[in-house]
Amino acid sequence: MPELMLTRQFIHDSKGNPVAVILPIDEYLLVKDILEELEPEVSKKLREIELAVQDPLFQLDLEENMKAFEKADTFM
Repeated sequence: MPELMLTRQFIHDSKGNPVAVILPIDEYLLVKDILEELEPEVSKKLREIELAVQDPLFQLDLEENMKAFEKADTFM
């Protein structure tokens, strides 16, 4: 049976820009510690996004921006 050869697989968006990569496990293990160090920071940012929904200043700013683009959006 032939040996399985895995290589990095890049995932691209509809415009061809790379947005993610699938790594062979040996390459993943090389960066695993770095990714785990970043995870708390990413989790913190996601939590801040979740809390923004309840922030009255954020909501006011969001409404103002939606009104500002309301007319421009009708042309699309």
